[in-house]
Amino acid sequence: MSAETLQTLIQAIAKEEGWGIPGARPTRNNNPGDLRAPMGLSTFWDGQTGTDSGGFAIFESEFWGWRALQVDIQTHARKNPEQSLAGFIAQFAPSSENNTLAYTSVVADALGVNPVTTLLSDLV
Repeated sequence: MSAETLQTLIQAIAKEEGWGIPGARPTRNNNPGDLRAPMGLSTFWDGQTGTDSGGFAIFESEFWGWRALQVDIQTHARKNPEQSLAGFIAQFAPSSENNTLAYTSVVADALGVNPVTTLLSDLV
């Protein structure tokens, strides 16, 4: 995945998660991806200072939150190179918490791709 594509993906995800909205959880937690720490781990990500009551990571600064989102996406793409963008979004932003179809559409539009585009083989 090119650096430019990765940054566009990161920005689209952050926007969909509510990053930058005053008082929104991602903004309060310096966590633009609204990432959760794995179950039972209060500090998983570099720069993470803890979790909130919902299990979402709290970062000491925006820098660490952005870095964690980038690492999360890159790790997922490496482990699932043939997964579609829609498949990735369904895991990243499950329908139990998000309007996954709308989320996928917004991210695909930001990237200028079809939701069935694969993460690594097509987003280069």
